[in-house]
Amino acid sequence: MKSGITWWDMTESERAHYREKYYEFVFSRKKSRNVISPESIISRAWAKSRTGRNLGKSWAELSDVDKVYYRSNFQRNKNENIYLVSR
Repeated sequence: MKSGITWWDMTESERAHYREKYYEFVFSRKKSRNVISPESIISRAWAKSRTGRNLGKSWAELSDVDKVYYRSNFQRNKNENIYLVSR
């Protein structure tokens, strides 16, 4: 440490504090690495869809009104597929 105090010179409460901070740091990094935004999932699905290929537009090029429409279609179809798989 910069202050010259070693781990073993700290009190138990200080060690517990730094241990907790370390765990928060490590686990927050793991969560943020594995998180995929819903927007990127929909964008990828749009690029693979027949409608997206036929229109020739990327998800970013669509208007906000179109995005709302296609996003709701995506969610509805996704929920129906999950329902069919779970039966």
